[in-house]
Amino acid sequence: MPDHREDHNSLLSSEELDALTAFGHGGNADQDRDRLFMLKLQLALLLSMLSATLMVLFPDRVVYWLQLSVSTYEADNSMTIFRGMVVYCYAAAVMICWTRFHKCELLLGAAAIIATLNFLMDLPYLWLYALSHPSFTLILAVLLRVFVIYLLTSLTLNLPRSTYLPRRIFINPFQYFRH
Repeated sequence: MPDHREDHNSLLSSEELDALTAFGHGGNADQDRDRLFMLKLQLALLLSMLSATLMVLFPDRVVYWLQLSVSTYEADNSMTIFRGMVVYCYAAAVMICWTRFHKCELLLGAAAIIATLNFLMDLPYLWLYALSHPSFTLILAVLLRVFVIYLLTSLTLNLPRSTYLPRRIFINPFQYFRH
């Protein structure tokens, strides 16, 4: 098999490829846990910011895209915009807390609880009609929200075991090695 590590057009460096190869295959369990934690944190923030951006910039399109037939949401998108702004504020609070303080359990736990309750409150009010007529976009939105809830819950539960992580948001987990 040819070795693609010599290819200079590759998206990943040889160190990143080695880290990906060693990930979960007998490597350092602490480093693997830390890398997975950073990936989950980055994914949760990225998906939350993406959904908030869509809610704030295109509230009418979000309602149309999910094929919701609730007249109050079709008539007034202020609630969708407000919810997008709340997601922005909470994501900013998580980023500030992560980079400045070492105790983030309460904030991440609250984010997981808020995301779960927000999802459960949306089910009967917004998606009652849509659940009886399922669509691909609705299933995608539900899976996205469940995935973010999983990420936030996993981050909250694994934070005490990941104490040596760098306190930066934008870091490549496969280049980071603890000394």
